[in-house]
Amino acid sequence: MHTFHHVNSLIVNILAAAENDAAHQIGYLIGTTISVLILLAIPVLFIVSIVKYVKRRSTGWLVVLVITSLPVLAFIGMFSYGIYVGYTSALDKVADDQVEGTDRVVPVAGSPLTIGMPDHWKLLKIVEEDVPLQMGNLFQEEYLMAFSYSKMDILDDLDGFTEYSNDTLLGRMDSGRVVDSRHFEVNGMNVSESEIQGEIDNMRINYLNYVVEGQNDFYQIMTWTLNSKSGSAYPVFREAIQTIEEDHNLNLK
Repeated sequence: MHTFHHVNSLIVNILAAAENDAAHQIGYLIGTTISVLILLAIPVLFIVSIVKYVKRRSTGWLVVLVITSLPVLAFIGMFSYGIYVGYTSALDKVADDQVEGTDRVVPVAGSPLTIGMPDHWKLLKIVEEDVPLQMGNLFQEEYLMAFSYSKMDILDDLDGFTEYSNDTLLGRMDSGRVVDSRHFEVNGMNVSESEIQGEIDNMRINYLNYVVEGQNDFYQIMTWTLNSKSGSAYPVFREAIQTIEEDHNLNLK
């Protein structure tokens, strides 16, 4: 698959780099075509040389096998290294301390709010800043962050704080917009949900941004995913929100 993507890229480059000089165009086309054919021929020749050497045991095919194996092994090595780097990079974003078992409930640090953690999620450290709660699934592109704000510090009501929270998110996005919103109640707390779509670093990102009004606090629960993953991620986010509850017996130190 990667080879064909590379070939397509080369073909696009051929078309885009065309110049007025016909000789230059022909030379560039021939050179690039030869490069593409070599790129495709090496793995094919490698496989053929294995088969031929096994059948004939000839020195010539052994030489071909050795020569063609070098770029193939180099490609395998680079591919493996890429997987290793990607995997270790993902591990760096997983928190060291995890909540084990089933029916996992985690607190939003420094507040009485708790949230049920979906079975396939882990506690994360997406950002190094002191965020009260970060969790999700890196491989399925499902993320959640939660924050708490004392009502003593907030002048707005639920709708006003929702607007402020949404505007903060929209300010970080290109072509950001609120496409839907609704209000509902969970365990005696009023909740607003805002679906926000936009672009960040040329990636289409979808948020379900929640603002929750508790007894003494407002909470912002920010969930997001890639646009292509929203169909599978939104039900997970909404199921998690249905588990929120305030436990005023928590040790908030």
